Amino acid sequence: MPKPPAPPESTGKKKLPPKKLPPKNPTSARAGKVEQAVDPTKKYELHTGIMSRGEKIILYGQSGMGKTTLATLAPKPVFVATDDGVDEIVHPVTGEPLARYKADTFQDVRNILNQPALFKGFETIVLDTATECQNYGVTHVLENVTKDGQYMKNLEAFGYSKGYVHLSDHMNLVRHDLQKLCDLGFNVIVICQQAPVKRSEAGVEDYLKDAPKLVFRPGVGATAALDFVEWAGHCFRVGYGDLRVKGKRVQSSGDRVVFVHPEVHFEAKSRTIPGSFPVVSFDDKADDSIWRFVFDQVWKDMQAEDGDE
Repeated sequence: MPKPPAPPESTGKKKLPPKKLPPKNPTSARAGKVEQAVDPTKKYELHTGIMSRGEKIILYGQSGMGKTTLATLAPKPVFVATDDGVDEIVHPVTGEPLARYKADTFQDVRNILNQPALFKGFETIVLDTATECQNYGVTHVLENVTKDGQYMKNLEAFGYSKGYVHLSDHMNLVRHDLQKLCDLGFNVIVICQQAPVKRSEAGVEDYLKDAPKLVFRPGVGATAALDFVEWAGHCFRVGYGDLRVKGKRVQSSGDRVVFVHPEVHFEAKSRTIPGSFPVVSFDDKADDSIWRFVFDQVWKDMQAEDGDE
């Protein structure tokens, strides 16, 4: 009989046992995905009527355009003030000081908005301004969010614009707080300063567009400015109605208006006011035309009068 082959010489390395796959577990995280079982026993209520919610409104424009004064003319307003400007303004009709809660930090803003009982007896909650609230948010992020266990000195230090993503996420927490108040029936007005943002669309070159002054870096997902506009039922820009450039100088008669619908160079929208009303007057401090358009829908009567002519 032939001799069996000699065993190979030992190399001194131990042979490892074959690897085994972990047991299947449908509720565990695998390959970066989390699977969650559905709950078919949870009960849901069927709604068939119109839900009664408050209006969601953004007012934005350059400083000194009268945004706060315009907000005082909304139905029974109360202000969540992030600066001292509200202290110097009175109601243009009654001459009374404004009802307000002062917020000195980002957390103050959220604390106030999460106490609906503070707004009992009022109909409209005005955040004045969301732009300053975002400035508070920068400090809040730097004091509460870490990178590799370390606090950063500025947003850029997070790297890859992640600091701006954190800031945008925090501003969207405020937006969710405001939504909960709308669900309770309060109207919400968010006042912002104005700033140009760079927009990108397929088929055209990048262009600048005036928008609420909130963080907007779409390349990394920091899009609070766009998120707020999409969330709102109305986004109104307060500005000069006949602004023009002549001989490289800007000229205007000084007449202010509220821009209701968008143009290629600025954000605006209204889900109820028809496009046939692109602007609404804001002739003086007591001109509440825009609120009669929103809350009383006076545009219906105006359409009817136009139809009779």
